[in-house]
Amino acid sequence: MAPLACLLQEQGHRVRGTDGPLYPPMSTLLERAGIHPHVGYDAAHLDPRPDLVIIGNAIRRDNVEAVEAERLGLPILSMPQALARFFLSRHRPLVVAGTHGKTTTTAMAAWVYTACGADPGYLIGGAPQDLPGSFHDGAGERFVIEGDEYNAAYFDRGAKFLHYQPETLVLTSVEYDHADLYPNPETLWEAYAKLIRSLPESGLLVACGDSPKVRELSLLARCRTLFYGLDPENAVHPVGEIESLPEASRLRVADPEAGEVEITLSMAGSHNVANALAVWAAARRDGLPAAAV
Repeated sequence: MAPLACLLQEQGHRVRGTDGPLYPPMSTLLERAGIHPHVGYDAAHLDPRPDLVIIGNAIRRDNVEAVEAERLGLPILSMPQALARFFLSRHRPLVVAGTHGKTTTTAMAAWVYTACGADPGYLIGGAPQDLPGSFHDGAGERFVIEGDEYNAAYFDRGAKFLHYQPETLVLTSVEYDHADLYPNPETLWEAYAKLIRSLPESGLLVACGDSPKVRELSLLARCRTLFYGLDPENAVHPVGEIESLPEASRLRVADPEAGEVEITLSMAGSHNVANALAVWAAARRDGLPAAAV
């Protein structure tokens, strides 16, 4: 919620809000943006009357400010609804979803597109090391966003990512999780199925082919699917051995236009190599130069 508040403030909206006790890095983030939220909930915080209320998924239906917002008949949105309305509708969303690797892959993609001069918008669910912050409303056509499968709000119980309307979807993995929201694996599979079906025919599904469940769900896509992973059966995979370096990895990939390209990744671990391959696939499909990616 804090990065969204900062994005809206940057866009020219006057933002105020309420939360429990705040600590760094979120308190620092809001302070830098000139946003000073109330601590503790009170119906009086809705005076003066706001034009719009955005409610996070930590807020219960009986929260005094939520009750007052409904009593006043104020327009109410969940966080993903607000992102879709104010930001994603103006861009081509690149959504990164999956049980593992979402934050890392989203940060990688945001960094690559930024380094290549594409000026993407982005919202990352963590603190990236090589970007100015975890959010940016770029002038480029892409908006890179982490697609969370958890629910959006008490009035919006579906997965957050169902609001993001991906043009390109990176699907890193699918395993059963969030048993408090999804009573059995099938209900979670259906959420991912809805996300995949939301891709337009002109879109792209970049899917980790090392996962049998990802391969199974990928059959639902109406658009082109590009499989990536460590297994040579994937369309995008390392050529030869992955070289492990101190806190880094070196690999080669085969590119239809650029030929064999060497990539040095400043992160260790085969899982991060797989994440990087997903970003490579999306970036090259968007025409970013192989030498820069």
